[in-house]
Amino acid sequence: MPPLELTHYTTRYRNQTGVERILSRHRGSDADYNVDSQVVPLFLRKSKDERIVPARLSWRNSILTARRRVRKTPSRKPAEVAVYHDLWGITFMADLDAADRRIGVLHSDFPDCASAFRHVQGLLDGVLCVSNPLLQKAAAAWPDLKEEGRISSLPYPVDLPKGFERPPREGSRPFTIGYNGPIQLEDSRVDRVPDILDRMAAQAQSFRMEFIGEGYDAPEMERQLSIKHEAAFHGPLSGQPYWKTLAGWDAVIFTSETPGLPLTLLDAMSLGVIPIYPRLGDGAEDYVRRIDERLAYPEGDLVAASEQLMRVSKLGGADLVNLRKQCTDLVKPHLQNNYFRVFSEFATRIHNLKRISRSKFGKKPKGLADWCPLGILNKLRPMAIWKTKLG
Repeated sequence: MPPLELTHYTTRYRNQTGVERILSRHRGSDADYNVDSQVVPLFLRKSKDERIVPARLSWRNSILTARRRVRKTPSRKPAEVAVYHDLWGITFMADLDAADRRIGVLHSDFPDCASAFRHVQGLLDGVLCVSNPLLQKAAAAWPDLKEEGRISSLPYPVDLPKGFERPPREGSRPFTIGYNGPIQLEDSRVDRVPDILDRMAAQAQSFRMEFIGEGYDAPEMERQLSIKHEAAFHGPLSGQPYWKTLAGWDAVIFTSETPGLPLTLLDAMSLGVIPIYPRLGDGAEDYVRRIDERLAYPEGDLVAASEQLMRVSKLGGADLVNLRKQCTDLVKPHLQNNYFRVFSEFATRIHNLKRISRSKFGKKPKGLADWCPLGILNKLRPMAIWKTKLG
């Protein structure tokens, strides 16, 4: 059977974190599942990889100039299936993809996503969701897609090296807390970490803090913490050094105010590292609550976050073993390339089903928002990007 020709559309393809990390894996794994794919990062300027086709958009572009750039983006070959990751851009470029079928992959519970989904009516043949909350929102937004199994779940991939095991804990090592992600105030709210640690120290709690990642606030964070606490900044890690560092943590703290399902959460849980996560009503909270309701603290309540870390630090014996086992058990469906098997089977099945997405378009009407720079729209009126009309 010839491979399925497929194009992934995404906003960025630069950092090896989150959705970008998954798309990097697609580039290397799709062929193993009889999928011939290319990736079109909308805001990437250049790439040496022939399978990465930059659209070279800028936030200075308007919707109209963005459409011209997408139209001129060279493609290796026409796609049978277009896959829009988080759906950004589909409302103003679906008529340009020339695909036989369209699939949306929902990764993020971004603000007002339920409202945004309503403006994608008629543009999709199928939807994959990485969490139960997103699955519920998709079913509510597109009831017509519930027929024939056109909405389905997709287990994020966890790349735990085969045979890797968490080493026994050294008795002399202090309780070790990890932070894994962008070290920046915007979205991640890493500025909350020092406050949490100060509250723990005030209760005479002994601990060590470690960071994996980078960001423009990393130097200031390192300066702050080095004065009062034992802290280590490892920078971005991958491969064995990444997993070895994770395996040395007892707990991992999340301080973001942006909903989603961080891959770093699943990575940590695969090794039995206990997560402390804010209540954001997202896929990550769903996982954390299944381990222990108390591990999900009220968003922004740093007292509650520090109390949960101190509670976990005092666990021992069967309680600690059981909590860690619940973490690893929940992540088992994410191991062994299940993600790529499910993705390829779903994409092939949608391609074989009757098309229900729009295939004919007229001339796009031009509204006021179509002339504004995307950066201004995204900051001041993000819903305008979703509301733009195709012909």
